[in-house]
Amino acid sequence: MNPDAIPDEFNGIVRLFPLPNLVAFPGVVQGLHIFEPRYRQMTADALESDSLIAIVLLQPGWEEQYDEKPPIESVACLGRITSSEKLADGRYNLRLRGLTRVRIVEELPTDRPYRMALSLI
Repeated sequence: MNPDAIPDEFNGIVRLFPLPNLVAFPGVVQGLHIFEPRYRQMTADALESDSLIAIVLLQPGWEEQYDEKPPIESVACLGRITSSEKLADGRYNLRLRGLTRVRIVEELPTDRPYRMALSLI
């Protein structure tokens, strides 16, 4: 399997990892340290299925709403977790390889603690 290929079964639904000051790019590998419980769950869910998450930039003014749903930019980078290390306390160290840009169409309601969205490639 080509590690840069987007799975044929990809349906456009992405797990969102909104960050205030990190932009991911297709073809670039980014190291990430996952420590918040909601993103630990996101990582576990991704690793149990397609290993895909989308890094998206938070819009300016995110600070007061960080624990809620601060506004995000409309373009994200879909990436595949290429390696992961789960630490004893539940945190993760990851390598995420950017695959492609995606446009966020709309956020979706979810029972997960992290945000999800419908996206277009």
